[in-house]
Amino acid sequence: MAEPPVFFITVKGSASNIREYMKYSIHSILFLRGVHPGSDFVTEIYNGVPFMVSRNAGNHFIDEDLSYIQDAIMDPFHHASRNITYVFSLETMARDAELERWEFQIMPQFDDNAGEGKENPSTSTISEDQIQIEILDIMRQILEVVTETSN
Repeated sequence: MAEPPVFFITVKGSASNIREYMKYSIHSILFLRGVHPGSDFVTEIYNGVPFMVSRNAGNHFIDEDLSYIQDAIMDPFHHASRNITYVFSLETMARDAELERWEFQIMPQFDDNAGEGKENPSTSTISEDQIQIEILDIMRQILEVVTETSN
């Protein structure tokens, strides 16, 4: 079987922002690729931007992964390398073949003004307007891929 296509998405921000960006990115991919029926999705507003979010019972796996990513960003051992790669793949129902792979290049941004020279990756000092710009940039990356690869 041929190798599945790999799509790269860059995500930047604080640990908490990255967690939210990843949540909406993954749900957007699930929605745009038709992984679950449209009726399984509800509209959720994040900083003034509407997203379709799945109500599927399997969402706890997404939440667990996002917690792991946030913890990894907060881990002082990751501060040296700072960047994390998260791979999200779509597979056949029988799980015998990977259909496509999304590699998220996560680039945490640290607040050097967290006090006493300590970095605080969990908080964000950016405005809602900047958050909207960042999340919409990620959505543009996803939409470009989906548009180019749709049948």
